[in-house]
Amino acid sequence: MEQTRSTAFRESDSLAISANAGGVTLRREKPLTNWAGPAMLPPTPSPVWPSKPVEANVRPLALGYFRVSSGTSGERAKQFRDDIAAYATREGFTLGEVYSDFYESQASGFSALVDALERGEARHVIVPALYHFARSPGIQLPFKEMLERKTGACVVVMYPSPEAST
Repeated sequence: MEQTRSTAFRESDSLAISANAGGVTLRREKPLTNWAGPAMLPPTPSPVWPSKPVEANVRPLALGYFRVSSGTSGERAKQFRDDIAAYATREGFTLGEVYSDFYESQASGFSALVDALERGEARHVIVPALYHFARSPGIQLPFKEMLERKTGACVVVMYPSPEAST
């Protein structure tokens, strides 16, 4: 005979301890509650919980990243941001912060991006192309793979180069 949760706690399993002037007495009692019972919802609708199922259209959060030369105009940098935002919307992401770097600058938007990913702010990164990671074609793909391994994020490349697919 299979034993279920509701019969697993028998009357003989419950003991009560009471203290009196003569010492300690042990006596058997019935359990006050069935410890394995199902969770019950409140009988009346709660103002906190919706009374009807609510469908949520939650889109995953993605961060953006691009790198440009210091001679690049502000208009071109704005175009990269706009392209990343349009791509994120088209592909079903909610775009968070877009980080940027200049090749010759000391400030590091990439370090800020890695910090944000390690804090768990997002699980996706959108970049226009692999050359935004590095100038040398030989290290662009390994750089992307290293970022994915280190942070656990998925790097989405908007315009992958033909060399990356081989």
